[in-house]
Parts: sequence; C-alpha cells; structure tokens
Amino acid sequence: TKSDAEAGEIFCKHFEKVFNNVRPIDESVLDGVEQREMLNELGVTPHPIEVREAMKKMANRKAAGENKIPLEAYKYLSNDNFDYFYGIIIDFWLLTNDPEDFHT
Repeated sequence: TKSDAEAGEIFCKHFEKVFNNVRPIDESVLDGVEQREMLNELGVTPHPIEVREAMKKMANRKAAGENKIPLEAYKYLSNDNFDYFYGIIIDFWLLTNDPEDFHT
C-alpha cells in the first residue's frame, strides 16, 4: 500500500465481505447434538462479595464499551451505588430483565 488511507480502504473492503457474508443454515442439525448434563450449581445467584472480587480482578485502562463508561467507574462504586448496581445484575440474572439502558 502507498498510504494509510489506501490500507484502510483495503481493510474496509475485506471486513465488509467478512461481516456481510450471509450463508444459508440448517438448524435441524442441532437436533443431532447430544444434550450435556446440566450443572445447576452454576446457575446460583452470585453473592455480592463474589461480584466485587470479580470486578477487582478486571484489568484497568481498557476501552470502554458502547456506553462509554470505563470499567474503573464500576470498580470503584461506593457501597450504596454498588448495591444498586448489584440489584440490576440480580434482576437480570433471575428475571432476565433486560433494561433499555443496556442497549445504549
């Protein structure tokens, strides 16, 4: 390539083909997949301490998601704010409550 713009154009064309490649699928093949044993203990509601510990282990300085909120904002929530955030997690976990805010 001669320039960054040319390289960008090449990548753009490539990924346009990759992500817009629609092929027919046959979902009936799923009927032939043997169901594995379910591990119901993995469906237990996470404890607040477990959630806090998992959040602490997440790496800092990573790119924010679509909502533009950096991970550090969640990691350093006050106790009251964490309790509210944990409530949202539990609602989603138990009720599959999918708040509209998750889609921003």
